[in-house]
Amino acid sequence: MVIRRSEPQDMPQLTAIWLQASLHADEFLPAATWWHRQESMRKQLECGTEVWVADDEDHLVGFVALNADELLELYVEPTCQRQQLAEELLHLAKKHHPVLYHRASAECPDEVDFFKSQGFEIKEAHKHPVWQLEEYWMECRNA
Repeated sequence: MVIRRSEPQDMPQLTAIWLQASLHADEFLPAATWWHRQESMRKQLECGTEVWVADDEDHLVGFVALNADELLELYVEPTCQRQQLAEELLHLAKKHHPVLYHRASAECPDEVDFFKSQGFEIKEAHKHPVWQLEEYWMECRNA
């Protein structure tokens, strides 16, 4: 397994990972929510976002996307979860960004607990402007 910078040809696999993981993790939202967002996710990942991928012999199994110090996305294929891959991707992001911020849905306690276990603290809670669900603005400062 190699963690490397993403390349343009990675995009179809990245959006597939994002869709699979979103459908798996965010069961509180209707599946249709994610299908129509694939194009906007692709554009977000292509537009100057720093993206690192976990490459398992030319098969991508996860990625982390950042915009400056904001961790936008951290996704791992559902079949590869609970194998420390998310921790490895997050460790790389922390190595390059001494302060990281992340928005986490209060509706997804596993996500919140994961980020807390990785050193993130909840700084504020607010309603997501689109979904109107509570989300947390989390911060991690590496000493």
